[in-house]
Amino acid sequence: MPRVRPIYSDTFSRRRRQLIIGIIALVVVCGGFLTYWFNFRTQRPSARTYPVLGVRLDQTDGYQDFSALHQAGVRFAYLKATEGASYFDDDYMANLHRANGTAVVTGAMHFFSFSSTPNAQADAFIKHVGSDAGKLPVAVEVNAYTTLPSKQTLAANLLVFMRRIEANYGRQCVVMGSSKMLRYVKSAIGTRKTIVVGASRVGSSQNEFWQFADATKIAGAKYRGMVYVGSKQDFSALTSE
Repeated sequence: MPRVRPIYSDTFSRRRRQLIIGIIALVVVCGGFLTYWFNFRTQRPSARTYPVLGVRLDQTDGYQDFSALHQAGVRFAYLKATEGASYFDDDYMANLHRANGTAVVTGAMHFFSFSSTPNAQADAFIKHVGSDAGKLPVAVEVNAYTTLPSKQTLAANLLVFMRRIEANYGRQCVVMGSSKMLRYVKSAIGTRKTIVVGASRVGSSQNEFWQFADATKIAGAKYRGMVYVGSKQDFSALTSE
């Protein structure tokens, strides 16, 4: 006599398959959502605390529509100008002139090199940038891209460069780097303001700007996002000096 299967056997198997399919579908949907969130989220810090949004640009970012950036809330842009004593960013002048046709305020950036003299770097910056340094303080980025010189050597060289730039442009530089790097060159910073780079800002009265992300979504593209550490009124005073 053939074995008789219980009447609920197919029902149980069918429900199990449906459950497995449902779990798989949920995993796919959640995975898609997380992918979208990580790639397209805006990591902007609180607009109430940091109302002035900015970006950091160089030639790797390509053509920029500054009107679209301004419509997306961007109020300033730091533009890479020079690196060491020989590199001049191909898009610096083009970005500067396009931004000048909008309400986006600009500032020039220099990447400090350990392999060329500070005077040679200052000469190159002044030669290439001329009077077109924007309204923001000139930013000097210090990055541990290779073995660091001693604190004393790096601080001394950084001071020589900044004093040359400050004498030429009539205003103090702002020093840019990770919180660890800013501590390393603290003796050179003195009373100067800083731009802290990192996902979380280390509280300091010297922080004037904060680069909060290497890639955040603004106006349909990814940017190195920055904010001014202060009010809109303070920012207006800074850029009207």
